[in-house]
Amino acid sequence: MHVAMDLGNKYTYLACWEKGRPLSDACISVRIPGVAWFSYTTSKSFRDRDGMREYLDHLYREYILPSRIMVESAAVSLPYIFNLNTHRMLLDVLEEVLGLPEVSIMPQPLALVHGYNLQNPQLPLTGDIMVIQTNESELHFAFLSIMDTAGLTLEKQFTGSLSQAQKEAELIGFYSPEGWKLDSVLLGEEPPYPQCLDELIRSLPKEVNIISEQNLQFTTVDGLSWGYLVNSPNLSYHMNFIYPYEFYIKKMNPNQESFELVKIPFDTDNLELECGASYQLLTLDSSGIYNLVTDQNRVKFHIYELDTRNGSCQHEQTARQNLILEIDSLKSDLPDRMHLYLDMAAASLGLDLWPGKPDRASSAPMDFNSRLLGGQGKLYEMMKSNECQQRLLDDFENHLIASNRQSQEPLITQIELTLFRLYALLQLWKGK
Repeated sequence: MHVAMDLGNKYTYLACWEKGRPLSDACISVRIPGVAWFSYTTSKSFRDRDGMREYLDHLYREYILPSRIMVESAAVSLPYIFNLNTHRMLLDVLEEVLGLPEVSIMPQPLALVHGYNLQNPQLPLTGDIMVIQTNESELHFAFLSIMDTAGLTLEKQFTGSLSQAQKEAELIGFYSPEGWKLDSVLLGEEPPYPQCLDELIRSLPKEVNIISEQNLQFTTVDGLSWGYLVNSPNLSYHMNFIYPYEFYIKKMNPNQESFELVKIPFDTDNLELECGASYQLLTLDSSGIYNLVTDQNRVKFHIYELDTRNGSCQHEQTARQNLILEIDSLKSDLPDRMHLYLDMAAASLGLDLWPGKPDRASSAPMDFNSRLLGGQGKLYEMMKSNECQQRLLDDFENHLIASNRQSQEPLITQIELTLFRLYALLQLWKGK
């Protein structure tokens, strides 16, 4: 049996299917109070491990266990994109309660849009989409896009007012001073709608496809049935999202009395991460500048994950809850160079201790620096053939030679390469 849970604060939707059964033939389909409404005596939240364990235990005992059907797989949607520590905690609790080696987690807006397309294969959503849901007095916005080449992507989600939504949408091209730039609007709740939503609907261009007054309560759990139902429509696109956190590595300053955080050049603002994929973040050198101990026989690394939009101070940034990977080992127990990778399926960072073996399957380039250097080398040869300024050629050549050595500051190297690329393109454009 496949279990699908749409976990929410107000309501949770649970559906289960035996293998091969159609979406319309779920053996379990129920709406129950959500995480925040589960207990009248204590407030639950998604970040509370004990509270989530109690809540999920209740769901399992009351609704899944009485079916006496073995759970073979499970997929869960969450209303927010949590950081890795919270994401991993939720995975651990779900796997413990359901007795599974792994559980899939997906942002709720992705599953909702995918579920709608499963239910409406003749008229699926395409292009740029805004999803609006309400919870008490709050408005939840999500902006998604569907492209043939990129699949279904969650560009941004947040809770706020309609005016805030316009500002956020303008940053990603979904809104302009002339109005909304949308193909579809999906209202996840049934009417009556708040007055501001009625005004929004009236202000939209006539060509925008407005989906309202529909019962979408179990649409999200239908979207979590992908890859399990034999007779489901074939919508073979990738599920992606823009990750709202950034990764940093701790570095000891030359005086060996203070530390600073150095941003790992992994562009989460623009890179679409695929649900379940792995991505290389950095190559660690046991003798490099990020080793936090002076003992020649030991290595120690600290990797942090931050939501820098909140403007947290240095003390808050290096707080224990933001630490997602700590390595403290004898140097002899580790290779000289190790690949640090992000595993979205497991919600964790890990080390590839054998970097010489073939790279793991991934949707992102595993050796970004060498690919970048190779491209810059081709650009340098193009500049030479076009007789660009000799001083620029000399500086560019010296930089490429230095960059081919072991990089000590990956972000600085990337910035310098980008700067030389801009210089080169400017020279080629001017024909000098």
